[in-house]
Amino acid sequence: MSEDSTDRRLEELSREVLERPDEFALLCDFDGTLAPIVERPEQVEVPPIAVEALAVAAERLGLCAVVTGRPALEARRLTGLDTVLYAGNHGLELLEPGEEVAIPDPLLAGHEDDAHDFLATLDVEKMEILGIRSEDKGPIVALHWRGSEPTEELNEWIERVGSDARTAGLQPRSGRMVLELRPDVAVDKGVAVTALLTARPVIESAIFIGDDLTDLDAFEALDGLVASQKLGSATKVAVLSGETSDLGLAERADIELSGPGEVADLIVRIGG
Repeated sequence: MSEDSTDRRLEELSREVLERPDEFALLCDFDGTLAPIVERPEQVEVPPIAVEALAVAAERLGLCAVVTGRPALEARRLTGLDTVLYAGNHGLELLEPGEEVAIPDPLLAGHEDDAHDFLATLDVEKMEILGIRSEDKGPIVALHWRGSEPTEELNEWIERVGSDARTAGLQPRSGRMVLELRPDVAVDKGVAVTALLTARPVIESAIFIGDDLTDLDAFEALDGLVASQKLGSATKVAVLSGETSDLGLAERADIELSGPGEVADLIVRIGG
């Protein structure tokens, strides 16, 4: 999309929000979108301008939500905002504004430990040699290799683990230098976005901002809601980098941004 086209669309969104803020929903990913990608998840920091923009959006808009692969309570702790709704673990849990406990999706019942049980079967020493780290996200286990030497052996190991996980009844999902081992339940960011918006029929327009493969589920959900006339309009924003150029985000997006700095500027522009 050209710069002129992006500017026109942003002007349209700004007018929509100015005229009917209660009918507008802002939904966005966390890592790579609100905050820069870092080598280790625990090192992440959300830029103050993004936090301030989200805080204003949460006050003004009909819905302001962070839809993330991180646990919901962790995402709240990192932003420091309890006025925002957090759909954590790709929608497997929901943390409403002001609440202290994230509520798991009912479909998760009985599958809480599936990913951990599979992780226990993996060769820990081999993972260390290859530079693969595991992250405990509750019902989801993430295997990271950002910063490790990208060898053929590592790629083959990741591919084999993904295949074994599927055989074991899990949903392996690839991302940017990460393989997530998820329980086999029919929940993803698209399901989460659909549930959040259909539960708020006053919402007429929504925007989703994301940077990774899992965000394509949310893009598809917005398309479906517009096609079924449950949503008047939707805007899909892809946050691109050298790592995302081949993920298919740009082809599906209405607007392209180049990093979290531009995401914060967009949120300020339409929400503040």
